[in-house]
Amino acid sequence: MSTVQVPFERRVGQRFETQVAVCVHVPGRGLSGTGFTQDVSARGIFLFADVPLSAGDVVEVTLTMPAEIFGGEATRVRGHGRVLRALPSENTQRVGAAVLLERYEYLPAEDVLPALERLPAPSETDEVAIDRW
Repeated sequence: MSTVQVPFERRVGQRFETQVAVCVHVPGRGLSGTGFTQDVSARGIFLFADVPLSAGDVVEVTLTMPAEIFGGEATRVRGHGRVLRALPSENTQRVGAAVLLERYEYLPAEDVLPALERLPAPSETDEVAIDRW
């Protein structure tokens, strides 16, 4: 009899692959920056940011949650959580980070993210880095 090992999936909620603009703030280190998501769920996100993030950092992430996440319409939120894993992207100044979201604040729809157009578009290199997780 042979046994096949099945990888254990720790994610509770469904993840949606979507690139959404984010603002990232690390209150304990006084850092702020911008970025974009690779995927999003109700309890966590994987993002690329221009802020040096490290595992254990407490973060605030502001974004528009896609309609699929909360089962209604797209919703502006500020998620409070912590970085579980962080990995510098190989060919860019961005850091890829898995963030566990512990709570949300719902924001007025008219809140706007600051100058996200200054970020270059996601590259294939950024997506390759996520495959190593």
